[in-house]
Amino acid sequence: ADARPGGPDAEPDRDRPARRRIQHLADRLATRARMRPRVTRRTARAAGELLAGYETFIPEAAHVLVNALDLDARPGPLSAGLARLARLHTTRPALAVHTADALRRRLNTALRPGSDAGLLRAAGQLDEDGGHASGLFAATLTEVGGARTEWAEPWRERLRSLRAHPHADVRDAALRLTTTVE
Repeated sequence: ADARPGGPDAEPDRDRPARRRIQHLADRLATRARMRPRVTRRTARAAGELLAGYETFIPEAAHVLVNALDLDARPGPLSAGLARLARLHTTRPALAVHTADALRRRLNTALRPGSDAGLLRAAGQLDEDGGHASGLFAATLTEVGGARTEWAEPWRERLRSLRAHPHADVRDAALRLTTTVE
């Protein structure tokens, strides 16, 4: 309110409207990619990749890309999309947790949440990567797939593997999962 007319927009005490506009556009694109995937998925992926090229917009890129994932895709494309998403989180462990939560919400609310075999294969490939974010994503896929199949043996094996993961956060996430109520 007390900013000088014609003064710079990025004074320390002023909001940064350009950043807010990017956030708004990313939110809208993520929503459309989730709600109307056939129409917007390709555009959302391209926009997410563009945003990923700027360090300051990695959170927005992750938000768009997790919502643009084709959860019903064949295992190869799903694994590749999740691996690319995991690479964005290399130096951002808090963002990786947030993105894993967004992935969980997507899987739990999707009309067609992917095949169990596709999710299991993607979880295995992410687990083998050994990274923090890829491990968290693998734990998320394991949580959803394991619960869906009432913890069939392949999912129990994946869970055992995640409980021995090199990153403590991934081990902790896997240890929080229970295969039976006692």
